[in-house]
Amino acid sequence: MPDAAALTAARDRALELGATQLHDRFDDPEEPLYVLADPDGHPFCIFVA
Repeated sequence: MPDAAALTAARDRALELGATQLHDRFDDPEEPLYVLADPDGHPFCIFVA
């Protein structure tokens, strides 16, 4: 994701599609990210590049 707004939008879209949020590191100054799980429980991360 290019910035924090895009990161939040991607997280919201993933949740709409059935993902579950596992961990919120949005406020981390070094590497803001979210850890999510797909509907089968497989974890994945989205982060600001």
